[in-house]
Amino acid sequence: MANSNKLTEEELMNIAVKAATSVDGVSGMSLTLTNTLKSIPVIGTPVKGVKFSLVDDELVIDLYIKVVYRVKIPQLAWDIQSTVKKALEEVISTKIKEINIHVQGVDLPEEEDK
Repeated sequence: MANSNKLTEEELMNIAVKAATSVDGVSGMSLTLTNTLKSIPVIGTPVKGVKFSLVDDELVIDLYIKVVYRVKIPQLAWDIQSTVKKALEEVISTKIKEINIHVQGVDLPEEEDK
């Protein structure tokens, strides 16, 4: 990944996660199998809920999120894609091919004591 500020892949992933979680309706990021494997010290340090890959020299981003109950997921996905793309385009020169949103769970509201 070419970038002008020489940020590491982990730093770029953290920017993507921060942008994604700043969108109203996202309750957090979710672990993936890859993240679980990376949490083994020998393999590396994970950034929870994000995966980068290069396809034809373009960046493909997969975000694994948990959402707030009753959020409109299509609009939320659009908002996340726009926010993450804007945040990353400010710091990298690599073209972003796609940003895939994977909803991994829904956080239900706490039940009020009756």
